[in-house]
Amino acid sequence: MGPVGAAMTLMELGRPEEAVRLLRGIAPGVPIAALTLARVLVQKNPSPAERLEARAILTGLTAKEPGNAAAWVVLGRVESLDGNRVLAVRCFERALALNADERTAAYQLMLLYRTPGRAADAARMSAKVRDLASANRDREKAGERYRLSAKPE
Repeated sequence: MGPVGAAMTLMELGRPEEAVRLLRGIAPGVPIAALTLARVLVQKNPSPAERLEARAILTGLTAKEPGNAAAWVVLGRVESLDGNRVLAVRCFERALALNADERTAAYQLMLLYRTPGRAADAARMSAKVRDLASANRDREKAGERYRLSAKPE
């Protein structure tokens, strides 16, 4: 298992501080490590310093890899956490333009569009979220991978 996999395992074990230490050593030159570090930094109640570090990582990553939808999603989360709704919407819209199946971006946009004057956008995104969730369930059934998300029929 590589360092990114080890960091993900540490996160699952509830040891984010160790994951951050591991990723900081390799993140600058490895895009997937940088993205994972940013995700870890903003995963649970990040401090202003953690959000600032994540924003710096993601700004650099999206400049180098503007087609990286996952990086735009995490950057949108940072902007949203900091109350920068306009920037968050731009990031999530960019992610969705790059990957039409990006469920997190669609969901976050649905929430952010719930403001005066954006009801039609919110309704459109709500329908998209439902469609993406349904398509995901269909893929899981087809692949015989089941996750109980509703009462069995």
